[in-house]
Amino acid sequence: MFDAGLWEFLIIFIIGLLVIGPERLPGVARKIGFWVGRARRFVANVRSDLEQEFRADELKEILDRQNQEIEELKGMMSDVQSEVHDELGEAASSVSGTGGAHRKEGRSSDSLESQAGVAEGETAAASSETQEAGDEQRGHEVKSTHHGL
Repeated sequence: MFDAGLWEFLIIFIIGLLVIGPERLPGVARKIGFWVGRARRFVANVRSDLEQEFRADELKEILDRQNQEIEELKGMMSDVQSEVHDELGEAASSVSGTGGAHRKEGRSSDSLESQAGVAEGETAAASSETQEAGDEQRGHEVKSTHHGL
């Protein structure tokens, strides 16, 4: 606001004392203090409202930037999705081309799929047998350790 020192307030007080008089000066000073306080609160409220508006604008800008980034990511995802779809289509066509050669030998794609399922089952069975053998071997090691105690 304005810069007022001790001398300025002293001059204002003396002028007020001469103009208003010593009887009414305390009441007038009280009213002036009331109105100055009210003006300060009004200015503080306006400042607070402006700061909130600026923060709201900043938040809107941040939100807009994030929405823009989300849209860019969606575009990237759709590009990747279309690339994967194209590559899967190429792989399917190459498999169907290979499947045609097997059909000439009397095999169909269904039989290839069933053979793949059998191979997966055999792999799973072999891994479970390996695991059982490892468990059994650990059991023997534990028993031999207990006998040594």
